[in-house]
Amino acid sequence: MIASSSANFELEISHNDFVKALKIATYGIKKKTTQLFEISYEKNELVLSGPVAHATAPAKGVWKGLVRTPPQIMKKMVDVVPSDDPLKIGYREGRLYFGKFSVIATLD
Repeated sequence: MIASSSANFELEISHNDFVKALKIATYGIKKKTTQLFEISYEKNELVLSGPVAHATAPAKGVWKGLVRTPPQIMKKMVDVVPSDDPLKIGYREGRLYFGKFSVIATLD
């Protein structure tokens, strides 16, 4: 369980599956890209949606809503994903958590 995450936003996902999906979903993101990156959960799959591409990966847990974050942050995240396996992802109070690492995000 992620200590700083709400019970409405807690997922576990294979590290390799997450990195693979993130690389696909961040395709085409440039410095001037303004459309937000979206994270959701449908039918037992984490859904990562960038402005150009989207990807899914099997995950377990609860994710009740749509979380958005600047796309450039997610593009950089590809190189700094925590090595935890399974990787725990959560959202709480304006922060999107990947293990103990977090980035700014909003809930829609």
